[in-house]
Amino acid sequence: MGKATTDNAIDRPVDRPSEATTVADIPSEVMKAAEESTLRHDAVTFLDYVGAHTPELAEDKGLKTKDVWAVNDLFAECEEIQVEIEGEAVTLSTEDEVCRVGFIRRLLQSAGFLKIRHGRLSPTRRATEFLKDDYFSQLRWLFNIWWYEVDWTLDAGDASASTNIFQGDRKKLADILLSLPTGMGVAYRELEKTLLKEFGLSFLIGKTGADLQSYMNISYGVVQPLEIFEAITMDVTGDFETLQDLKLTLSITELGKTLLSRV
Repeated sequence: MGKATTDNAIDRPVDRPSEATTVADIPSEVMKAAEESTLRHDAVTFLDYVGAHTPELAEDKGLKTKDVWAVNDLFAECEEIQVEIEGEAVTLSTEDEVCRVGFIRRLLQSAGFLKIRHGRLSPTRRATEFLKDDYFSQLRWLFNIWWYEVDWTLDAGDASASTNIFQGDRKKLADILLSLPTGMGVAYRELEKTLLKEFGLSFLIGKTGADLQSYMNISYGVVQPLEIFEAITMDVTGDFETLQDLKLTLSITELGKTLLSRV
């Protein structure tokens, strides 16, 4: 998913959403979904770990392998460390490779919740404020950080150019995503066509050579992070690796509607 941001701070971290626009009139099912959010849980877990251990960072300012593994093991949704790539057994060891650890590190770094001092990572006073917040406000704060501050091209691999276009008009993107149905989903290809058309990329529609590229643009940069936030659900059939007979169906969740309608 790309390397974690490792700057000491960012210039304009998104402020905490005001109380008047967070918990007021939030449906109970959304509040419960926020409480049970594995992303929110794992972000809090990351901060708790850093606060307890102030881990020493590697030369590239990423977490050392032992800390990547330790944090991943504590996550509610941890990733497999031992994987097979092109028939060979591989052990994942960095934030770049253990994608969820890297994604959450970027969120927390971009929020101004982490600082680096004397080669060690620790939480900031801003993180203390976040940890005292209610569940929905915590999740909304993280979502807004991703929406406004995190560079989506870090999650889009080689598909960065078009992902920048999507992030360049977030209001249009939010309106399109909010048009997704709840319950009964819409085919991924239909969403893809809508996004490509609305963002001036119609020339990619129907071109088989661009299928993988356009898939990466939207999937890795937009759809997968939304799925991590549980803002959408995605059902997959077919061969995900080769895209042969691949069919993806997307639905927006009530939590997703609430978060996107408030960005």
